Amino acid sequence: AGLRSFLNKDYENLYTIDIICHGVPSPLYWKKYIENNSKNGKIINYKFRNKDNIKEKRSAFEAIIKKENKIIKRKNNEDEYYNPFIKGESYRMSCYYCKYANIERCGDFTIGDCDSWKKYKDFGINEVKSTLLINNEKAYKFFNSIQDKFEKIDLNLKDEMDVNTPLRKATQMPLIRKYIYKDLRELDWKDFREKYTDKARFVFIKKIIIKAIKAINK
Repeated sequence: AGLRSFLNKDYENLYTIDIICHGVPSPLYWKKYIENNSKNGKIINYKFRNKDNIKEKRSAFEAIIKKENKIIKRKNNEDEYYNPFIKGESYRMSCYYCKYANIERCGDFTIGDCDSWKKYKDFGINEVKSTLLINNEKAYKFFNSIQDKFEKIDLNLKDEMDVNTPLRKATQMPLIRKYIYKDLRELDWKDFREKYTDKARFVFIKKIIIKAIKAINK
């Protein structure tokens, strides 16, 4: 949208792609995560889209950290960055009000995770599936010329929209979002990590709900 606004006209040889995006945390969050996990260890690798584990049937998260000559592998709920991210709790404020999170796409093509992949069990067996939306005639003509390069199947858009929320609306901001960035700035990292991995989060969420109920009843 920014590029098209800047150019102010279309170009025959320009093809644009937008992303099915549910939101992203702030650069501050990532910076603090890297800095604090590097103090007593070394981050060897960080994969948002690890496809090594076929059993997952989709891409998975993995952080690999070397600490005291030991290799630690963290999964989704064990990581203080990814756990709130995948739950939609740590996005930038603008993400919760994103006007591009709907089916009226601004790119010629749209790409993203295929969240309705279970509907296509006989296609791409043991492969992670992606969604590709062709949004206009120009994109359709281009894709037609290269479609033999792809393994593809027609997507039921309604099924995909039912489970892939950003094709319908922006992510709803949860109550816990109010606390995450305050704690990010104020808490010791050890306390922050314990609070935002699944180990302690249910107790914390219970306290938030109790506070909210008390505020409503005042």
